[in-house]
Amino acid sequence: MKRIFLLFIAVPFFSQAELSASSYYNCIKDNVAKYSKTNESAESIASASVTSCGNVLGEVLKSSAPFMNASAEAKSKFIADMKAQGKEAGIKYAMDEKLNNK
Repeated sequence: MKRIFLLFIAVPFFSQAELSASSYYNCIKDNVAKYSKTNESAESIASASVTSCGNVLGEVLKSSAPFMNASAEAKSKFIADMKAQGKEAGIKYAMDEKLNNK
């Protein structure tokens, strides 16, 4: 019975974390669509999109209890990793946009 109760507590927590992370990537994707009209390189578009979504990333991280309880060094590494992953995703989204606009 305890396991079932813990499952009901854990599932919404993980669902919320996934929803938050997806909101960061959706922000990047939306900005890529906007910036892809500038004819800049995919890397430039991705960088601008990641920068534009910094506030969304901040909100995602503030809602994460493990992040808030981490050391300053761990927080810095995690932020850098999230930005790097966001840039990689942004480059892919930008390349997809370029193909769709041809």
